[in-house]
Amino acid sequence: MSTADDASAADETAFLTLVEAVARRRPGLEPIEAVLLAAAFVGAVADSRSLAKAFDVAHAHALRAVAALDEAGLVAVGRRDARSSRAHYALTEDGAALVAAAEADPA
Repeated sequence: MSTADDASAADETAFLTLVEAVARRRPGLEPIEAVLLAAAFVGAVADSRSLAKAFDVAHAHALRAVAALDEAGLVAVGRRDARSSRAHYALTEDGAALVAAAEADPA
């Protein structure tokens, strides 16, 4: 395995650890919601279409996750593309605090 492969595997492991830690800190989150929060926190994705593509889920599932997290006050939807229904979002203070706490203490 090359150094680049090692780094990629380490990044993936760290991301999955973060997703699991977020889910433990907020029981009741759907798995895609924990993924969305972690991905937004690390700057991997910031819209529903990119989330769906990056994690191979239906765009409708990503949109439901965005809506649920918006309702919970963990993300804020900035704009929607009328044609594609793509929702652009950002973590709220509460969302960022949740993921930061999970990152600081993943156990």
